[in-house]
Amino acid sequence: MGDLWTAWRSSLNVDYVRPCKTKAEVLKNVPKGFNAKEWDWLVTNKFLTDEFQKTSNQNSNNRVNGVMPHRTGSKLHRQLIYEMVGKDNNPPDIAKIFYETRHKNGKLVEPEAQEKYDEIVKTVQSNASLSHIEVVEKCFGPQCHSHVFGFGGGMKRKHFNCSPTMSGEDDTLQ
Repeated sequence: MGDLWTAWRSSLNVDYVRPCKTKAEVLKNVPKGFNAKEWDWLVTNKFLTDEFQKTSNQNSNNRVNGVMPHRTGSKLHRQLIYEMVGKDNNPPDIAKIFYETRHKNGKLVEPEAQEKYDEIVKTVQSNASLSHIEVVEKCFGPQCHSHVFGFGGGMKRKHFNCSPTMSGEDDTLQ
């Protein structure tokens, strides 16, 4: 439900707030089915706050400056991984996931993506006993937020069966 709420609010911002130049225009541009008083509150207390604007601008800059964009469109990485597992229930390695999410017409387009792919393959070949998270952390650095590189949002380090973290927490699956 939280994701639906966030997506709906985001679409309101894109469709009704961004096209307007002034606060007065935004307040007049009330979406259908919205009470003008409720719209006023949402615009004033959410969309036009300094914190929201700062976050929005930072996210825009991050999207523009991103290297190695994925090429799966709107398909989630976890969905792609699920489809790759198939009937034998054998999860793909991180190199295959990286390649499948970044290739176009059978090859990796960005030079940075090719370099990172080669690094992943070399890491896996040099030590085949490394878990997914250990390979990811060797190639992309520590994964500490609610996003593990290559597996999409919502995946945390603790979801992977691996050794304890440097902070001493036990992250193994029970």
